Amino acid sequence: MPIASKPMIDHIMEKLTPLSPPITKIIISTNLRFQPQFESWLKTRKYPNIELVPDNSQSEEEKLGALRALAKIAAKINEDMLVIAGDNLFTDNLKGFLHFFHERHASTVALYHAKNIDDARSGATVSLDNEIES
Repeated sequence: MPIASKPMIDHIMEKLTPLSPPITKIIISTNLRFQPQFESWLKTRKYPNIELVPDNSQSEEEKLGALRALAKIAAKINEDMLVIAGDNLFTDNLKGFLHFFHERHASTVALYHAKNIDDARSGATVSLDNEIES
């Protein structure tokens, strides 16, 4: 999906590649239907340490869904992971987010504070308990 004349995944990669290290490997999850497109994309890029992991589905009816596909991949990883959905456009450079994670060494979720109700309606919403330390 192109955003500002380049594939969405390039926007994400531009945020991840400056973090190497501590990010040592990037896994891209897709399905067999889109595997050829990702392989073609990857051949034209010089991103380091990328592994393309397609599940065995070829149609919408066969798809595992993002969470089940992630669970299968995560079961094989014995170290910390940063998970980014391929349809999330963000402007943060992720260094502060990783610093926060390393300080707490606990599962961490990045959120965006919606400026108005229309922004909140355009995505998922989360209610925070004011008693929780941020």
